[in-house]
Amino acid sequence: MASEAGKTFQRFAVFGESSSSGTEMNNKNFSKLCRDCGIMDGKTVTSTDVDIVFSKVKAKNARTITFQQFQEAMKELGQKRFKDKKPDEALENVYKLMEGKDPATTGVTATLPWTASRKSTVMFLRNEVLLSPDPRRTEGLPPGPSPGPGWNPRAQVAPGPIITSTPAPGPQHTMGQLPPRSLGAPEAEAPAHWGGGNPKCGP
Repeated sequence: MASEAGKTFQRFAVFGESSSSGTEMNNKNFSKLCRDCGIMDGKTVTSTDVDIVFSKVKAKNARTITFQQFQEAMKELGQKRFKDKKPDEALENVYKLMEGKDPATTGVTATLPWTASRKSTVMFLRNEVLLSPDPRRTEGLPPGPSPGPGWNPRAQVAPGPIITSTPAPGPQHTMGQLPPRSLGAPEAEAPAHWGGGNPKCGP
């Protein structure tokens, strides 16, 4: 039974630890073993009990425990988990809970490297949030026409009054020019004091 417990110890010792040889186990994986194997039930054995026992059996200033120290921890936790059993029987029951168990991977998320594709995904999601209409402003409004091909939401301008420059009514002429003569109107005669010459021009 102890040999099966040793195999389970090794599988949990290396879980998530690429540099571990499986001969020592840290507090995180120790707690995971107790939780995944059902030793920690939240009633007779809590997460606080597991942390206290780990700190008790490990060497001073050490961060990991050996399999021998692990066995001492299981003896103490077994007496809490199976209070109506003798110490040896309680330890055997703990080993039965561990037999053939592997670390559960449910809920474990891997951290992806910051690659260009991941960056593009983040920017796409950010743009989707920024460009999505606010339901508080669009609720109750009739649906508008579907955007055609090439539609760019960033190039859209909010509707508003179109202001143009309209000239004031009346004759338009520039400085130094006479207003145009109306069709059919007689040409003005030159004043008598101008004398001969072109009646349209002065002397």
